[in-house]
Amino acid sequence: MKIKKSYIAVLFLLFLVQSSGMYGADNRELKRHKSHQKIYAAAKKHERQWFQKHRVGIRVTVLPAKHRVVRVKGAKYFYHDGVYYKRSKNSYVVVRAPVGIRLSILPRGFISFYVGPRRYFYVNETYYIYDTKRKDYVVVDEPEIEEGEVEIIEEELEPVDDIFVYPSNGQTDEQTDKDRYECHRWAVEQTGFDPSLPNQNPDDRANYIRALTACLEGRGYTVR
Repeated sequence: MKIKKSYIAVLFLLFLVQSSGMYGADNRELKRHKSHQKIYAAAKKHERQWFQKHRVGIRVTVLPAKHRVVRVKGAKYFYHDGVYYKRSKNSYVVVRAPVGIRLSILPRGFISFYVGPRRYFYVNETYYIYDTKRKDYVVVDEPEIEEGEVEIIEEELEPVDDIFVYPSNGQTDEQTDKDRYECHRWAVEQTGFDPSLPNQNPDDRANYIRALTACLEGRGYTVR
C-alpha cells in the first residue's frame, strides 16, 4: 500500500512539474503575442491601400510596370513598392518577403521599433534591419520579443521611392541596382541629406533628388 501511495505521489509531482512548464510556455507565448500585437496595431495606422490589395496569396497576370527583379539564394523574385511576387505558371503570386533580400530604400508606410538596442523596421508583414556596413535594409525573421521590450517609433523616414529609374543602354537589373546605390551615396555626400536616416531636414530633399538624378542620368539612365 505504501509503495502504491508513493507511486501516486511521484506521478502527482510529475504532473505538477509538467503543468508548470506548460503554463510557463503558454505565459511566455502570451507575452510575445501581446508585444507583436502592439507592433501590428501601430503599423495598421500607416498601412496603405496598395498593401491591402496585394496580400500574400493574391495572383496577378501582369506585374506592375515599375517592378524590378531581386534575387536571393538563387531564387528570382519581382519587387514593386513593398510587394514581392514570384512566377507561378501563367501568373504571378504575391509572396512573403524572402529573408535576405536587400533594399536601398524602405517602402512607404513603415514604422520602426526597438527591441533592446536593435532597431527594426516593419511594413507589409515584413521585418527589416539596417545594415550599417552595406548601407541598406535587409529582410530578417520575426524577432523574438518579450512583453515590455518593444519601443515603437511611429516616425517614417523620408522615402524617395517615387523616383523611377529606366536603363537607357541595356543595363542589367544587377547593374541598375549597383549604379543606383552608388549614386545614392554620392548624392548623400554632396547634399548631406540621407533618406535612410531619421531626423533629416526635409528642405534638403529636393537637392538630394537633383543630385541623384544627375548622377543616374550621367550613367545612362532615364529618371522620372
